[in-house]
Amino acid sequence: MISKLQANRVRRSYLGGSRIDAFCGEGGECSQFPMPIVDNPPAPRPEDWLASTTQAFNGTQEIEGEGLGRLEDGRLVRDAVGALPILVKLLDSDERLVVQAHPTVPCAERLFHSPVGKTECWYFLPGTAPDACVYLGFKPGITRAVWEQAVRECSQFSNAQLPIVNNPVLNLLHRIPVAPGDFVFVDGGVPHAIGGGCFMVELQEPSDLMVVAERFTPSGRRIPDAKMHGGVGWERMFDVYEYEGLIYEETCARYVRKCSQSFANDNCPQSFANPHCSQITNVNTNLCASVPLCEQNNPVNPVPKNLCASVSRCEQTSRICGPEFTDKFEMWRLASGGNVALGGAPAVVVVTEGGGSLNGLPVRRGDRLVAAGEPVLVAGGSLSASVCFRRR
Repeated sequence: MISKLQANRVRRSYLGGSRIDAFCGEGGECSQFPMPIVDNPPAPRPEDWLASTTQAFNGTQEIEGEGLGRLEDGRLVRDAVGALPILVKLLDSDERLVVQAHPTVPCAERLFHSPVGKTECWYFLPGTAPDACVYLGFKPGITRAVWEQAVRECSQFSNAQLPIVNNPVLNLLHRIPVAPGDFVFVDGGVPHAIGGGCFMVELQEPSDLMVVAERFTPSGRRIPDAKMHGGVGWERMFDVYEYEGLIYEETCARYVRKCSQSFANDNCPQSFANPHCSQITNVNTNLCASVPLCEQNNPVNPVPKNLCASVSRCEQTSRICGPEFTDKFEMWRLASGGNVALGGAPAVVVVTEGGGSLNGLPVRRGDRLVAAGEPVLVAGGSLSASVCFRRR
C-alpha cells in the first residue's frame, strides 16, 4: 500500500510555516488544519507531521489527537498502518528555535517512562536561507553546574533583552552554518537549536519529549513551565543533557555532513557518507572543496577506513543516514530510475523536487506519502524524494 497524506500542521512556539505552504504548491492545502484553534492569539504551526502516529505535546491547552496523521481518504495512519517506529516532519523556522535537548532511550525510560527517546536528524531542503545555521553541542568545559547557572540566568530575561552575543545559553553551543543538501545528526542528550531560515525534513524517534533551556522564544513567546521541564521537574530536567564538551572540529566530524553539492546535479547525487576522508574515490571533488576546514581530514576524530571504503558514486539512490549514525532509523535520497529496498517496513516519503511516480502512483513536488508492506520503492519520471524508515 502507498498513499498520499493530508496536511497535518502542528502548533509550536516558534514562528514559521510559509516555506511549507510554498512547498506544497498553490491552493493552500497545507494551511487547512483539521485541528481546532484553541490559542489566543493562534499559535504558529510551522511543522507538518507526516504519517505521524505520535501525539504532540505543547505544555498548555493540549488538543486530543494533535499530531496524528491521516491518509488522503481521511483514515488515521495508526488505524490503517499501525504505530510507526519513526516520526517525520517538514519544519520551517522563521526564527531560531529555543535551545533544547531530547532524552536518550535509557533516559526516556528512567525519567519519562517512555520506551523511546528522541534522537533525530535534519536534512536541509532548497528554500533554506543563505545565512542559515544551527547551534549544536556543548563547547569544552561545560559542566552541569555551569549549564544550570546559564539556564537560570537566561530564564530571567526575554530574548529581546539578550542579544545573541550576550545569550548565556547560546554562547555555550557551537554555531554551524548549513545549506540545502546538508545533513545534521543530533544524538539524544545533545543540546541544540535550529536557526532561523531553515527548511528541512526532520527524522526522529516517535516521541515529542524534550526539555527547554530558554524561557522565551526570540519573538517573545513565553514557554510554559511544563514544556521547559518536560514534566520531570526543574532539577531532573538537567539529567536529560549529556555533558560532553567537544571542540568545533570534533562536533562537525561527529554530527555534520556538508553535502550541499548533491542538489547541483540530480543525475549524479553524492553519497552522504562521511566526506572527511581524502582517500575517497569516485567522489565529486567540488564537494570536498566546499566543505569547511573543520570537515576535512580531521585528525582528532578520523573516519574508520571501512566507512571511507563504503563511499561510492550512485546515479539514483544515496543513503543520507543509516547505521553509521544510528540503528533507530534510515533516510535515503531517491531519484528517478532508482529504488530503495524497504523489505515491507513502513516508510514515509517526501517528494522534494520534480514529479513522476512512486510504485506507479503519480506524485509531484510537495507530496507526502506513507508506504506499508512494499518490498521496494521505485521512482519514475523526473523527481527526487526523501525516504525515511526503520529497517526490520
